[in-house]
Amino acid sequence: ENCVKRITRPARGAKRTVIGRTALLLAAYILLGFLPVGIAERLPDVIISQVMTGNPSLCLSVEDVYYDWLELKNTTEDTVSLKDWILSDHADLRNACRFGDVSLPAGGTCIVYCARRPSGHAGPEIFSGFGLSANGETLLLLDPAERQPFVLEVPAMEAGEIYTCDGKTGAYLVIPYAESDLAEANRVDLEPPFDPDALYISEMMPSNGSTLADGDGEYPDWIELYNGGAEPVCLEGWSISDDDANWRKWIFPNVTAAPGEYLVIFASGKNRSPEDGELHTNFRLKASGETVRLYRPDGSVQSWMTCGSMRRDGSVTRRPDGRTTQRETPSPGAEKAVVTTEEGTELEVSRALTRNGMDLYISEILSSGTGSDWLEIQNAGAAEADLSGMGLSDDPLRPRKWLFPQGTLLAPGGYLQITLAGKNGSITGPLCADLALSDGETAVLALPDGTVLDSVAVRDQWRGISYGRADGYSEYRYFSQPTPGKPNTTASYAGRAAKVVYSAEGGLQEGSGLTLSLSAEPGMDIYYTLDGSQPTPSSAVYTSPLVLEGNTVVKAVAWGDDYIPSLTEGKTYLFGVPHTLRLVCVSGDRSKLNGSGGMLNTGSKGTGCEVFVEIYEPDGTQLIAQNCWFLLAGHGSRMEIAQKGFSLRARKQYGDNLFRAPLFSRRDYTEYKSIFMRASGQDAEKTHMQDSVLTSLAEDTDLLYQETECTVLYVNGEYWGEYNLRERISVECICQFENWDDPDDVVLLEGGVGSMMAVQGSANAYKALIAQVKKSDLTKDSAVEELRKYVDIENYLDYVAFQIYTANQDLNNVRIYSIPAAGIPWRWVLYDLDLGYLLDSNSVSRWLKSGGVGTITTQDNTLFIALMKNAKIRDYFLTRMGRLLATTFSPENVVSRFMARAELIYPEMERTCVRWGWSIKTWQKKGAAAVQYARTRPVKLIGYFKSAMDLSDAEVQKYFGEALAAAQSAGQ
Repeated sequence: ENCVKRITRPARGAKRTVIGRTALLLAAYILLGFLPVGIAERLPDVIISQVMTGNPSLCLSVEDVYYDWLELKNTTEDTVSLKDWILSDHADLRNACRFGDVSLPAGGTCIVYCARRPSGHAGPEIFSGFGLSANGETLLLLDPAERQPFVLEVPAMEAGEIYTCDGKTGAYLVIPYAESDLAEANRVDLEPPFDPDALYISEMMPSNGSTLADGDGEYPDWIELYNGGAEPVCLEGWSISDDDANWRKWIFPNVTAAPGEYLVIFASGKNRSPEDGELHTNFRLKASGETVRLYRPDGSVQSWMTCGSMRRDGSVTRRPDGRTTQRETPSPGAEKAVVTTEEGTELEVSRALTRNGMDLYISEILSSGTGSDWLEIQNAGAAEADLSGMGLSDDPLRPRKWLFPQGTLLAPGGYLQITLAGKNGSITGPLCADLALSDGETAVLALPDGTVLDSVAVRDQWRGISYGRADGYSEYRYFSQPTPGKPNTTASYAGRAAKVVYSAEGGLQEGSGLTLSLSAEPGMDIYYTLDGSQPTPSSAVYTSPLVLEGNTVVKAVAWGDDYIPSLTEGKTYLFGVPHTLRLVCVSGDRSKLNGSGGMLNTGSKGTGCEVFVEIYEPDGTQLIAQNCWFLLAGHGSRMEIAQKGFSLRARKQYGDNLFRAPLFSRRDYTEYKSIFMRASGQDAEKTHMQDSVLTSLAEDTDLLYQETECTVLYVNGEYWGEYNLRERISVECICQFENWDDPDDVVLLEGGVGSMMAVQGSANAYKALIAQVKKSDLTKDSAVEELRKYVDIENYLDYVAFQIYTANQDLNNVRIYSIPAAGIPWRWVLYDLDLGYLLDSNSVSRWLKSGGVGTITTQDNTLFIALMKNAKIRDYFLTRMGRLLATTFSPENVVSRFMARAELIYPEMERTCVRWGWSIKTWQKKGAAAVQYARTRPVKLIGYFKSAMDLSDAEVQKYFGEALAAAQSAGQ
């Protein structure tokens, strides 16, 4: 037993079992005469120091074959000869290995491969002649002189694990190969520095759906190599793998990558060499994420590439500087191009022309989001093409979203234009697709069986500029003069010039002047203006730094051969005008914007104009700076008030279809399609804050309302006063508020009595609903429950509560929304309360009087009157109104909001009043009147409820007792 303890080192947790089995084996050896009992306690000179029973192509290969193995170690300080030593995995020594003339130096080791020697192999490696079991083994090592065995009980192990002797403690442990001394000694740098002048992995696609077919007509995943060096590279003996534990997973045959050549390897699992026409690995890639490494024959890593979870037909590509980017438009075997979007995102885009056997191509696209987009198909073949049943799509995963009508024929050399009307487009016709191509999408032409025939990535499209094939070029080009349905023979361009770079940021400046430098890409000329207008070739040419003195708007574009002029870059520089609020600078053509005939002076709404907008935080941080569309807003306020409101709308043709910044501190959104600049509407020359303060009270409800940020506006460098930056109600705004996915699904209506019109979708369902309400008996609870399928009743009643509380006189401003297809009922938007708080009138009785409600403008109140006939709904509404009057509408809450807003904007109001010709005293007087209204309104309104709804004193106390107590505590 003592002998067994000394010469065996069992695995942790298996000591008793190992000792028991080993003791029995030793007893058998003694009985068989192999072991003299008297010398059993002496330790052997050589031990089995390591064993791997499952070698998953990790280490110690022989001719690229990975055998299981064990290691022998000399424990003495002298050289030991292993001649005639015996190694076996059986007590009777069957299939035993008898060593030849092998010596181990002091402390030295040797590897024994546990397999039969390969036929014809003449190398020096030692083969045992027997294999190992991953379920556990007992190994014996006997020296020839004393027949003393070293016995090692090897436990069951997973592939890649090693049973090894700890050199310090002598204990045997199961460890992963990666933690072994062998791995450390053979470790390679898995992520060597990128060398652009060598062979490297340039692109890979882990989920090929329709991008590149192999010779079998299938779409396997693929990996692309590029030789950036000046010499050819013979890849014979190199390997590529997606498993760090098996670096020789697939070994290259005799194939050479020429300088500047792209080499595609299909990761198909088919394991084919060039004799089969293509390179196919014996493994596939995972779309959930992969790391692929290219190994030299010695096992060192030449190149590597990693990708995360990928959509179908998406790839990862390597830029010339070594960085990798996700690629929406793969280009296997072709040169890559880097495009920087206006929001600063770098994309890899392939513009190489595709080819297919039918010679049918998407030859030109106009996709600028203007409502008149189209796509053109070209038949470049010699025979007439039948397009019947073929499909167009903006999604390679659904290549036949829209189908060509039966009998659609295209003559040889012919061109066919298809209108892209969008999902909710009003244009119809046989060749009008309900598709709309947006930035980041791919136009797809597919055969009737769904096979993708041609695809074009939609990238960097601008208003009035098409994208397509041009004669004499191997890449897609841009056309400033599109030719729908005709050959693309007009002038074409390689791309658009990058924006001009400014040496100083805009906004508030220290000091009284500034020297400004402009720069552009090499070979580009810079044209600039200083009056806010758009630069043209007739504008001043930049040759030296500009000296700015006083408020100045600097706009510039870059222009060069074979390039469309850059998008305009603009910056407003303001001197000696400190502000404590956020700064908004709008610049544009003075004649259209702020000149004597401009929209901001005349109130003429027109069709709007292109402007440049900059928004800066009070500390100077720039939030946005981009071209967009300007459009006057409002009805009475636009014509009657000097300080006019307007909207700013992001559009792709001006650089970006979104404002990408957190523009509202109480919203967690970081992207906006449009925003609204409002000077409080018809309240502009009164409190200048009433609309935004009153609508902000809805933040504790589920009503959609316009959030607000207080700002200072400059137009072409001219002070325009204090403005409220507001959210603009749109389907995109609704989806942000409701956390809905697709704005196209939303039905949005606006209007008043009998005039509910569709902004998006159809108003028919709502009009039919109101007609049904007039016929229904809502005194019955069952009728109310049926109505709930179509109307969010609590949401609607909160909307009415706000209108009643504020006694809003302008009630034609109604907006409601829903997603009928998803069963989402109608909900209401709270906005435009600038004509509330005018009269402390009995708005309750007006809402209960049939025929519409409102004085200046009206809206339909059929729904409210019908709901108040139901006892439960009436009770709910009165309870809800009482609670709102005690909290949200309480004098303390509302007054505190008015006072906080007045304190915030006060530093700007005196200057604003001077700018627009009214008095700061008027502002203070009107503000005081609003505060007084807020203090007295709850008590008066409770009295109106009592008279209009014939409430008893007990009912008044039941519904409004809390509100009366709140008003009393506020001194009312």
